[in-house]
Amino acid sequence: TPLTIGTGKGNDISDAVCVVDANGLPTIPGPSLAGAMRNAWRNIADPPISEVELFGFQNQGKGASSRLEVSWGQVHGVSNCPVPCRDTKENPDSVLTFLREGVLRDHVRIGPRGAAEEHGKFDEVLVPAGARFTFELIVHADSEKLSLAKAALRMLVGILGSDFCLGGRTRRGFGRVKVIEARGDAFDLRNPADREKFLKVDPRLSRPAGEVLATLKPTRGRRHDQVTATLTLRAEDYWLFGTGIDVRPEHRTDPDNPSAKPHDKIPVTERRIRWASSVGIVDEPCHADVLLPATSIKGALRHRALFHARRIRKEWVQEHAGDFCAVERARGDA
Repeated sequence: TPLTIGTGKGNDISDAVCVVDANGLPTIPGPSLAGAMRNAWRNIADPPISEVELFGFQNQGKGASSRLEVSWGQVHGVSNCPVPCRDTKENPDSVLTFLREGVLRDHVRIGPRGAAEEHGKFDEVLVPAGARFTFELIVHADSEKLSLAKAALRMLVGILGSDFCLGGRTRRGFGRVKVIEARGDAFDLRNPADREKFLKVDPRLSRPAGEVLATLKPTRGRRHDQVTATLTLRAEDYWLFGTGIDVRPEHRTDPDNPSAKPHDKIPVTERRIRWASSVGIVDEPCHADVLLPATSIKGALRHRALFHARRIRKEWVQEHAGDFCAVERARGDA
């Protein structure tokens, strides 16, 4: 799904934008990734290494540094290769061009009465769905705990591939990620052979590491706090989540006739990146997916939950002098 790791401010066009690297391309900061993984690690019932030992801690005068190093994520271009953080080449890459633009989501702030607040309209730029990133994880450990460190590394990769969300707005459906490929190994740096092998690992993420690092099989830890419900919905009739913007050329009744009357309303759509044989393909506007916003689902659920809460409490609409007025309650009442 689309991803947002915000800068805390906007630009001349949008109210909120994502973190970018020196190339103006979206990136994933290492601390953001480490913080999200630490929160997920805390909910694992049987970790090979404790949270404070792996991620470090600070308690007044006592503390320990993290054994985990996390690099910043480098985004992939059309050839499915990570782009160096300081790429000096001018590359007319369709995927990178799309990533620089991002996708725009419109939002509106809802007041306590369930209606849009004045001056509550805002928008934000997101990293489009389908974007790929490469980053590096290193777990430092003593020689006698090398096997535990490798087990921790496999479990960290397993966390990323199991219902893991990164960045902000995760309750709106943003930031869902999955692991495409993971490579890794354990090196005892006191062993000359392991040390020589470790020195062959290219520190540049844009270079392949398949000659040195083998495929890493992730493991999933047992989570003790997760309750999941899955609903399968089937539309019984037509439905529409509108855009509120002008109709694009592909939605005209006669695309070959610019003067033809366009459709009055169209569903909201959003482009994404798709991968075929390690080649990135950006959706054409006419082939973009129809978008079902998570906030629209939440709004419908909130509306019906409030309806039934008032029904159970027998709070009915009252008639006063020929006018109808509903019982007003704060949002938290339901």
